[in-house]
Amino acid sequence: MAYWALIFLLASSVIVNATNFEGEALMAQREKLVDPSNVLASWDSEFADPCQWFHVHCNDVSSVISL
Repeated sequence: MAYWALIFLLASSVIVNATNFEGEALMAQREKLVDPSNVLASWDSEFADPCQWFHVHCNDVSSVISL
């Protein structure tokens, strides 16, 4: 039982780290964009999950698949 709990925790941390990596990459791209209408204002680095940001679309495992 403890083995499966450890596997679950490790898998969960990989998903969270991947999401943070994607969020960091999107924030870096946002800095290079001109957004006069402030459409990307919901892109907040405080959210660990960029899937909650406007115009960001994710799959079932919270990986960004399109903008």
